[in-house]
Amino acid sequence: FMPRQILGCIKSGERIGDLSKVLHACRYLTSDAVSSVRAALNYLILVVFVVSPLSVYVPLVLRIKILPAFRQLIPGILEGGDLPPFSQFILDHSMALICVQLALIFILWLLALLYLSDSGPRWFSRNSLDWISWRIPWRRKRMCRDFSTLLAVLLDSQVPEAEAVPLAADSVGNLELKKRTDAMGHALQQGLALPEALAQFDQRGEMRWRIANALRGRGGFLRALAGWHDALDAKAFQQEQAAAQIASASLVLFNGFVVACFVTALFWALVHVINMATLW
Repeated sequence: FMPRQILGCIKSGERIGDLSKVLHACRYLTSDAVSSVRAALNYLILVVFVVSPLSVYVPLVLRIKILPAFRQLIPGILEGGDLPPFSQFILDHSMALICVQLALIFILWLLALLYLSDSGPRWFSRNSLDWISWRIPWRRKRMCRDFSTLLAVLLDSQVPEAEAVPLAADSVGNLELKKRTDAMGHALQQGLALPEALAQFDQRGEMRWRIANALRGRGGFLRALAGWHDALDAKAFQQEQAAAQIASASLVLFNGFVVACFVTALFWALVHVINMATLW
């Protein structure tokens, strides 16, 4: 009944013989759920599953009910005259615009399914899902935070470095992160120090610098890295909310643009017909 990340933390607690030490990492994982249900993501879900399908309703009604009547009446009224180019373009390509909207909604529903799913649909490859998840900036920050937290707990419990690294990586449950930590574990087996081996995982060097400082301190790894873990959590939350706001605003603008094109084309055609009738 638990997510695989929390199960990984519990396994790490069993390895060190003290489950209470991994509760700090589990607490981070439960706080991620709070971030995922804040206002920005709720609004994005509302836009994807409610507003977007409704926005397709207006073009469909115009195409099914209004456009056929226009095609029958306008040629006789204009007596061979042409509609405005914009109106003619929308009338000729109305179905293409509706198909674009429907394709976009389908893609958004698929992405929402992958995002909300813990392990992804059965027909979706675990490798592909983890590859995508690693490249989402806020998820990557949270995975680095979880890996660093579990690694700190294991090192504070005197677990050997070469064993602590793969155990912490397995607890995170992401195959892309596991690939990067495998090279790190190989470097440790060759005799490299932990900060030097971290170069295989942390190319930016931030985690290496903090681990090196923790080695020189006396308060333990978890205490030395606590501030950095909180900073990663805050940055992940900020990026997640910003992405949700941008995506929802862009989707609303796109749907509004399509509906406005249909309405403008029809009213422009009506104005053109009225002007022709007045001149006649």
